[in-house]
Amino acid sequence: MKTKSHIALLNKTDATTRLAAFILNINRRINSTNQANEFNFPRNEIANYLGLSVETVCRSINKLKKDQAISIEKTRIQILSIEKLSASIS
Repeated sequence: MKTKSHIALLNKTDATTRLAAFILNINRRINSTNQANEFNFPRNEIANYLGLSVETVCRSINKLKKDQAISIEKTRIQILSIEKLSASIS
């Protein structure tokens, strides 16, 4: 991620917003068709990247799961709805 966009991401105050933006950004980088995708990312690496605790990342993951935006099993994150993720950051 470019430095300016990473700083902008870290300036977002809500952890769930940060996580949703991070997931969408990773999806854009690995999937040029912008369709729902899946990828592996350990929670501790996400937490380090976003400047959050692992516990906060887990709570945000659970909120996005409850909203049916993502599913997750171990380190595999699957995007179920790009629209719901996008709504989480607006």
